[in-house]
Amino acid sequence: LQLKEELDIKYDKLREDAIDAADAKQKQKDKELADYKEDLAMKAFQAVGSHLDASMDELEGNYSKEKRLAEANGEDTTAIDEKFEAKRKVLAQKQKDFKVAEALITTYQMASLAYKSGIEAGGPAGMVLGPIAAAVALAAGLANVRSILAQDVGAGAGGAAAAATSGTPAPEMMSG
Repeated sequence: LQLKEELDIKYDKLREDAIDAADAKQKQKDKELADYKEDLAMKAFQAVGSHLDASMDELEGNYSKEKRLAEANGEDTTAIDEKFEAKRKVLAQKQKDFKVAEALITTYQMASLAYKSGIEAGGPAGMVLGPIAAAVALAAGLANVRSILAQDVGAGAGGAAAAATSGTPAPEMMSG
């Protein structure tokens, strides 16, 4: 009877270990899947940005070609300038909107990393540093968003080009 109880205990222990191992393996698979989905989403997001940039390049090429043809035929180019300026403005607004979205994503990523770094200081200091670091990162990131929103896209590609270079990342709190 005692042998049976010992075997039951060993069996239960082996079963618990197997369940724990399966749970750990599933958690690892879930993390890998989440990381893959995040990476895929970022690549898709970057592809949208690249598409907008390529669209602006194509628009400028079409403008140059159409204007050269009109000038070669001795035609007035005012209508061409106006048509392409309107198209530039629409596309520049899309680029600006994209830059705002990109800056918001970066802001919240940096705030999360800053919070984690602050918390890693440990103890009561970490409990204070984490939220402070996150708040500083959020403030810097939102200031970046504000500067992007302040860009004027009325001048065609100029506003979007300026917005494209204003991707200053939020500061990161480093422990140690």
